Amino acid sequence: MNVKKCKLCEAPLCHSGCGEWYCPLCDYSIKEPMICGNCGKREATQNWVGEGGTLAWSHGMSQCWCEICCTFEQLKYAKKIANGIPELEKKLNDLIAAELKDED
Repeated sequence: MNVKKCKLCEAPLCHSGCGEWYCPLCDYSIKEPMICGNCGKREATQNWVGEGGTLAWSHGMSQCWCEICCTFEQLKYAKKIANGIPELEKKLNDLIAAELKDED
């Protein structure tokens, strides 16, 4: 197994993000360019967890993606969620109308 070591104190480096490594002992850090795990074209600068959120992140279920791929997926998800707005508005109006009817 190839372990990255600190150039200053030889301690094993810890991974802190897309191509970012740091030494927990002396605060030495390096950044190595990575390619987007989604498109394979641009430099990866974001950690993408999809709809998994914090739980997925804490279990290491993230990928290094470029900002364009992350933004594209965020927009796609926002549109999906926005499609439910009319139905929720109708439900809320129906609930309020039923409550007002019960008060009469």
